[in-house]
Amino acid sequence: MKPSPLETLAAGFANSKPPGAERPPFQPDARMERLRRLRRREPDVFARFGSTQRIALGFYEESRRQAGIEDDDHDDRT
Repeated sequence: MKPSPLETLAAGFANSKPPGAERPPFQPDARMERLRRLRRREPDVFARFGSTQRIALGFYEESRRQAGIEDDDHDDRT
């Protein structure tokens, strides 16, 4: 007999990792690094971006911080 959608959902939660479980290693993303530099160099241009890009950058920077990666604000390569 096929499980109900609710049973399938419950099984998925039962198999998921608990909060605070080990996270996968941080992977730098070139697009996000370009957004970080753009925000620093051209804040007026960055301000016109949509909320999706700004929120994604916030999550990316939080992941960097949790991984212990220091900011390299002196690096202005494009």
